[in-house]
Amino acid sequence: MKKRIFVITLAGILMVILLCGCGIKRDELGNALITSDWKLVSLRTNGTFTDVENEQPLVKLITARDNPKFKCKDGTHCTFSMAGKTHNGTISGQDGNYEITYDDTSKPMLAEISGDRLTLKDTNGKFEIVFNAK
Repeated sequence: MKKRIFVITLAGILMVILLCGCGIKRDELGNALITSDWKLVSLRTNGTFTDVENEQPLVKLITARDNPKFKCKDGTHCTFSMAGKTHNGTISGQDGNYEITYDDTSKPMLAEISGDRLTLKDTNGKFEIVFNAK
């Protein structure tokens, strides 16, 4: 009986330790890191707003492949994909405010992280793409 209680207690402690390791890593200001995994929330292009997060499940499934995606693994290099095209970029900046320059265009993109939210904007104000940290 004591052996069972010990094993159950040990398993419970192990589960608590593993769950504590999960979650979003944050900077000293409490913002998610640029290297977080990002999930598309919404986009606005030329005045048209799309609330991707609250779309119907079938619509999400059909459009997921073409939705914008943002990934950054090292804090310096990133990829931004939209409409089937991938752009490789270099990130500069700090404290949640960044500028991204891409190798295939001369126009940079602005990125701002506030809490768990990443907002990407072009410098002309024609589009805004919002992601949440997963």
